[in-house]
Amino acid sequence: MAGIQWKGGKCHGAGEAKAMMRHACADERVLHTHSNKDIDTTRTEDNTDLLGLPYAGMCERYDARSEALRQATEDASGRALRKDAVTLLDAIIPVPRGLADAPAETQDAWYRDVMREIDRHYGADVVLDMKVHRDEIHEYEDADTGQRVISRAHAHCFCFPEVGGRLNAKAFTSRANMTALNREVDAMTRERYGCAYITGEKVADRRWQTVEQLKCASDVAEQEARASAATQEAAEAARAADESRSAARAARGDLEALEARKRALDVEVSRAVDASGRAARAAEDAEARRRAAEDGVAALARDVEGLRGQAAAARA
Repeated sequence: MAGIQWKGGKCHGAGEAKAMMRHACADERVLHTHSNKDIDTTRTEDNTDLLGLPYAGMCERYDARSEALRQATEDASGRALRKDAVTLLDAIIPVPRGLADAPAETQDAWYRDVMREIDRHYGADVVLDMKVHRDEIHEYEDADTGQRVISRAHAHCFCFPEVGGRLNAKAFTSRANMTALNREVDAMTRERYGCAYITGEKVADRRWQTVEQLKCASDVAEQEARASAATQEAAEAARAADESRSAARAARGDLEALEARKRALDVEVSRAVDASGRAARAAEDAEARRRAAEDGVAALARDVEGLRGQAAAARA
């Protein structure tokens, strides 16, 4: 379901608390380089400080109030406050989906009403300040659906975990308190703004996670998509390589067949040349024998003529 996200927002002492406040305050936000690549400092002027406190003013109020609560807690318990005690909470509150496209003034009015609901629920002025961020709205890949979607504005609500005048983060963020507070905010939202805050969607739905969780899931999904694409490209390259190797083997086979055919033709040509040579020599021999026979016939004819001449002379 949708709701105020308290997980991951516990600040143990002044150092952690002021680091979280520095990240959220517009006057400090524009002065530093951020590891969060989705922060666009050119749009930080669209953010809203609902109580108008700059970073120094927040620190001053935190120091005074946390010291008073520390003293009250130690007086009530009779022992020193633990060094790792939670002295401030940073809750992430996404704007309702029904107000995602509403003007900034409407969204700020809703956040002010949420701030009043929180103070009313805990029966004390527990909200230190609320910072509405619109300089992190960006397109991201939904880790569940793989679709590109646009994130919504969200607020950092800094609260003192005060219960009964003492610091008690465990009781402040108990399941009972969280459930009751979310229902009260939902009822207020439906009554005054005509839309729901609690939607029945599971926390696993990335649209209702904290901004940090959403970005992490989106980054993982994009990395997995890139890895999947790289794997697919590698598989396609492997298939192409296999096809190339198969084509090369086929070409080598064809070449070997052609070379074998050439060798066979060379043998046939050699045999034909040899046969032609033999035929030419046989023809030359036949011609020689013909000429010899003709010469023999001519000689015989001459001998016959001689004999005829002799016979004629004898008769005379």
